[in-house]
Amino acid sequence: MDKRTDSGVSPVIGTFLLLALSVVMITLVTISVMGIMGSYTPVYERSVGFTIDVNASTNSALITPVSGTDLPFLQSYDVYTDNGHWYSPSPGGINVTDFNSTVTFINIVGHFPEYVDALVFSGKVAVEGGVIVVVPVVNPYYAVNESYDSPGEFADSISDWYNQTYGTTTPVVIADSGSMVFYNDEPILIGGYPIEISDDSLEDIDNNFEITMKGTGSIKRAQDYTGPLFVIGTGGNRVIIKEGTITIDGDNVNTSAGSAAVVVKTGARLDIESGGFLIIQNNDNINISAPGGGLYNQGTVNIKQKLTSVGNSAYNGGGIYTSGSISVQSGGTLSVTNNHAVYYGGGVYREPPGGSCPSAGVLNNTAGNPLYQNNYP
Repeated sequence: MDKRTDSGVSPVIGTFLLLALSVVMITLVTISVMGIMGSYTPVYERSVGFTIDVNASTNSALITPVSGTDLPFLQSYDVYTDNGHWYSPSPGGINVTDFNSTVTFINIVGHFPEYVDALVFSGKVAVEGGVIVVVPVVNPYYAVNESYDSPGEFADSISDWYNQTYGTTTPVVIADSGSMVFYNDEPILIGGYPIEISDDSLEDIDNNFEITMKGTGSIKRAQDYTGPLFVIGTGGNRVIIKEGTITIDGDNVNTSAGSAAVVVKTGARLDIESGGFLIIQNNDNINISAPGGGLYNQGTVNIKQKLTSVGNSAYNGGGIYTSGSISVQSGGTLSVTNNHAVYYGGGVYREPPGGSCPSAGVLNNTAGNPLYQNNYP
């Protein structure tokens, strides 16, 4: 240790360096706790510490990886904020612009050997005393377990994550054996496993399970999570969207998917009742072996109010891929617009021999084969 008293470092700068080191240590502890608890496992856990040096005069932030057991293996990383996405092709520092008072979050995804991607930092951004500060978040994404003992236990786990992440105190999801009510005004960010309504994932569940949305929030894809977001499983389960607007958002601005956003499995049934509205949007499925961009339906879908699939893409069936049955009842509406397929069915791909889906409302989609911009076959 250098014990010279005249070190050339002022007390102010020394304090800043100590604070920067504290931020690094907080980050490392955060990632370590996440690994132990298994609260976030979209792909892998890796430990890298960052300093975030905010320059208020230029509305920018210098992001620099500085420590952590996995720092020697960091090859590159992506930085995501409310205002954009920045990519660093090397483990050096990167200057993030538009880092101003409108930014509320920052997520950093590191890229490691063997094609390993991992969330290495997540923080909330706030203005305190006129100064922009970054506070690490322990559980940035909600990681669904594969199974729960009851719908109520499942609902409590979402509420616990939501309250910790957004600083709220009241339950945002309330459920019993026959229903689930969402009150969230902020997105529920899914990483790890989808929200699945089935006998396999939720014990003590009624066959006719009602879902109501009272809030204005969505169910949204986390960065680097590629699976489906909402699944109705096998076993004769019937899910009823009874009231409110359920928005399933693939967040294709920040990430790509390897699956349709919503999956209705064989033998399952989805009913959108007269008070319900399902929106499936912004999901880019780049997996050539997985059908459907917005909805992949193997079961039965009945629309008594409205189903919208918009801004999705896939190799086949950009908006919807169905090998089951989709019907629009009197007073119901199907809207499939501005989706894209690399090959067939920019709007809807109807798999023969049993697939069925109305063509009304399937408009303004695109496909690689110009004969099947909207529907195939």
